Amino acid sequence: MKNLNHTRGFTLIETMVAISILALSLAGPFVAVRSALGGSYVARDQLIASALAQEGLEYIRSIRDNNYLEGGASTWMSGLSSKLCYGNAPTRYCTVDPNLGDTPAAIVEYTSITPGNCNAGARCLYISANDLYNQQNDGTVSSRQFKRVVQLFRLSDTEVRVVVEVHWSTSGKAYTVTVTDTLRDWL
Repeated sequence: MKNLNHTRGFTLIETMVAISILALSLAGPFVAVRSALGGSYVARDQLIASALAQEGLEYIRSIRDNNYLEGGASTWMSGLSSKLCYGNAPTRYCTVDPNLGDTPAAIVEYTSITPGNCNAGARCLYISANDLYNQQNDGTVSSRQFKRVVQLFRLSDTEVRVVVEVHWSTSGKAYTVTVTDTLRDWL
């Protein structure tokens, strides 16, 4: 007759080793997913920042084009030449808000930009109820705290370099997108 008391099972050590191997094999995919999500957040914010920078450049172009259409006493960069952002100092900035229309009065002057702080340097962009970015305290500041600043550099009497920067932070890391173009006097 056989002894039935000698049935063999898993020991506590074997169970712990199996759980450790399982935990290590699951950790790799979790790290990969977390890294992919972080990269997608940065890519999303970079896309938004690029569009905001391009919008700022188009706004300056629109002011130039409206000056041509008005004719008369307006010069090709009328309304921009007296602003602080129209300087060759690296610390002179201004902000533009296309939501106010194609008017130079929508330009606000700044002399510095402090990343990550909406109360210092350039103001943050707000997201309105209809999901449009503005700088009129209309809506809420996004968690990324986008800031758009513009610098104009006179290259000659008929050329101006426009540099638009958008600053923001994602997951505590600061980022910047820069768009540059040269505008010329057509006439």
